[in-house]
Amino acid sequence: FESGKKKSEEMYANAKPNGLWTTWHESTFKKESERTYRRGNLDKGFREWWENGKIKTEGQYLVNKKEGAWMNYDPGRRLRYEHYTTRGELISSYDFKYYDNGQLKEEPSFNEDGVWDGEWIQYFWNGKKKSKEVYTNATPNGLWITWHDSTFKKESERIYIDGILENEYSDWWDNGDKKTEGQYAGDKKEGVWMHYYRSRKRILVKDENSKFWERGVQTIPNRRSRYELYRSDELVSSYDFEYYENGQLKEEPSFNIDGLWDGDWIRYFEGGEKASQRGYGNGRPDGLWITWHDSTFVKVQEMTYKDSLLEDKYFEWWMDEKPKVTGFYVHGKKDSKWSYWDKFAHQRFEIYEMDELLFKWGWEYYDNNQVKEEFEYIKTGVLHGEWYAYYKDGSHRGFRGYDNGLRNGAWIDWYTNGQK
Repeated sequence: FESGKKKSEEMYANAKPNGLWTTWHESTFKKESERTYRRGNLDKGFREWWENGKIKTEGQYLVNKKEGAWMNYDPGRRLRYEHYTTRGELISSYDFKYYDNGQLKEEPSFNEDGVWDGEWIQYFWNGKKKSKEVYTNATPNGLWITWHDSTFKKESERIYIDGILENEYSDWWDNGDKKTEGQYAGDKKEGVWMHYYRSRKRILVKDENSKFWERGVQTIPNRRSRYELYRSDELVSSYDFEYYENGQLKEEPSFNIDGLWDGDWIRYFEGGEKASQRGYGNGRPDGLWITWHDSTFVKVQEMTYKDSLLEDKYFEWWMDEKPKVTGFYVHGKKDSKWSYWDKFAHQRFEIYEMDELLFKWGWEYYDNNQVKEEFEYIKTGVLHGEWYAYYKDGSHRGFRGYDNGLRNGAWIDWYTNGQK
């Protein structure tokens, strides 16, 4: 330059450019460019700088043609990425984008062939991560993550293997609570998927003008909202969870690996006490079934299913836990002796044979609830065993013995004064 500072420097061999060529900026005298010639051809590294000395362009040549990765810069930040073949053909490019505050929006990653490879990171305006994607040779491969734009907490996670969704999937509410969890197999939903409510829920109250006001916030973590079971992306079973206003779960279901009702299904009262229990096996009633009173929480009913049929003993109770019904089932049909009690403990009976009512009878009572007679029948409805009769005060009035309907043993009668 006029000042005596270098403007350019060139190297030759046999009248051909050969070696490093350099230029300098006229305004700042800082280095402007560097390139290398070999036997007259541009070869190897090339770089340019802005007047302030910051890098502007960097890449390389192969026999006068751009080759490999080239990066262009604004002063102080990347502007454009380009990748060229050995023949100088542009095969990929990427333009960097920034927020108004200068924050980079996305950090790409390429392999030596200019193909998407490695982690691609997106950012929010404040520099916090927005998403992370992983590629292998332009194919999604690895853990992908997103973050919420309001709280910057993790939003979702999924896994790709060779471009296909596989294994666990999870997402979260913006407060960090679990929202969904499930899994993929071969890019399709597979197995159990569980959905959850947010833990923080506004509590609203209504005033005399029917206007709602917020009274506070209720926090109940990990409240399930929906169960789903998939087979190759096809929904085969589902269940929506329900809750009381106080957050108490109404029913706890149970499923097997095929999405069929299996195990104990428990229903609850608002206070958390059991309301009912039902056993299932492979989608059919199987096992103990119990219900409880909604006021005293004592048992109201108990029965047993075997392979969807009622079997064995059957019970019902009054609220004071006194018996109400006892009986017996065989293959879903009433069988043998069934006993019934009213609220005053007055009893009656029925005799069944495979759901066929053979005979029924009931005790008679005085107005003071003293039983008048006690006796037994066999299945055919004939008297068998001991028969007793009582006066109103409970003293004996009579006794009979029967054997299959025939008189057997002593027969005794008493007067009201106790004399036989």
